[in-house]
Amino acid sequence: EEVGRMKADTPVAVAKAAEAFMHDLVHACAANARQRGAGEVKTQDVQVAVTTLETFSLLQDVVEGAEPEADKPAPKNKRRKPTMAAPPAAASGRPPDAARSAS
Repeated sequence: EEVGRMKADTPVAVAKAAEAFMHDLVHACAANARQRGAGEVKTQDVQVAVTTLETFSLLQDVVEGAEPEADKPAPKNKRRKPTMAAPPAAASGRPPDAARSAS
């Protein structure tokens, strides 16, 4: 039998549960990366979290087929181009129409 209706607070509860689950998964993956001495989370960190922690066992089918990434050299930091200055109307703190009429 299909459910045709849902209480208004149900999506909020589901969203909060999903957020808590993701929070715990990300923290477990980050802990694995730190343990490896790495500065970024890789596929293997997710695989370790999923295979060693019961909480994430429902994701085992997902990570079984994932191939670990090859270690790549870290990208060099590129210098960012300077941003353009704000137009005079924005710099005055007045809305654009007010800046035009004040001139």
